[in-house]
Amino acid sequence: NIRFLYIKKGTTYEQLIDELEEKNIVSSIFSFKLNAKLFGLRNRVCEGRYELKPGMSINKLVRLIKNGQQSPVNLVIRKFRTKEEFVHFISQKLEIDSSELLSLLNDSTYQKNNFGWKKEDALSLFTQNTFQFYWNTSAKDFMNRMKSEYDKFWNNQRLEKAKQLGFTPAEITTIASIVDEETNIETDKLNIAAVYINRLRKKMKLEADPTIKFAMNRFDLKRIYLKQTKFESPYNTYLNEGLPPGLICIPSASSIDAVLAYSDKNLQNDFLYFCASPYRFGYSDFAKTYDQQKKNAKRYQHYLDSLNIH
Repeated sequence: NIRFLYIKKGTTYEQLIDELEEKNIVSSIFSFKLNAKLFGLRNRVCEGRYELKPGMSINKLVRLIKNGQQSPVNLVIRKFRTKEEFVHFISQKLEIDSSELLSLLNDSTYQKNNFGWKKEDALSLFTQNTFQFYWNTSAKDFMNRMKSEYDKFWNNQRLEKAKQLGFTPAEITTIASIVDEETNIETDKLNIAAVYINRLRKKMKLEADPTIKFAMNRFDLKRIYLKQTKFESPYNTYLNEGLPPGLICIPSASSIDAVLAYSDKNLQNDFLYFCASPYRFGYSDFAKTYDQQKKNAKRYQHYLDSLNIH
């Protein structure tokens, strides 16, 4: 089995020796010290994450640490709903202090000066993907690297589509985050994105159930009732007009592209409503009129009642 040796920032040579002995990492501590002396490791212990391959020689390990030849971490960023949840995940994978990273995400001045948006938009810097990082990356270096990845993602083509729709990339990401929470069905994403854009253009409230779950921090809710739509929060799109202050999760690239696709006139439609379909699991039924929506919604509520879902 492949194991790893983690050397934290500021680790002294003596502390390294203690850890190697304590965790029984090398077959001979005497041999390690001898090689360390030979290669001058005592004066140069490089922090990082080092892969301990089966059969690796002590000589090889000493040279890895001396030269800082660490193994990168494959960081898989998936859907995270809150900054706290995201920061906790990152600090488990990298040597980043969670409070420092959270502080950067909540720092209005830092967010505005570096990314041009408000702190509520901070998570729109990230996309669901796999990135390689060195374990000892600092919080600010992590943010800078993600900015360069963000700039690659928001290429001229995506920026042009956002401009045609009249939204900033952060606003597109916010709409996409709601779409992402509504469905995993790729074909439905296009229509759900269209519903929200159509409602915004008609100055109708979004009335998006996922924003209630986010506002209440109740992601376990299977059903939204009238009393919950009255929950006081700037994120409650039943009470407040327009978009919520920021995104409600880190959306997938396909959800962002589903929103941007509405810039194509061939993909535009007149849908203003939708609700989950009782007949096709995961899919939604769409409507152009409130009367049709009421029929669809009633049918789905009967379906939930039959399953005793409350």
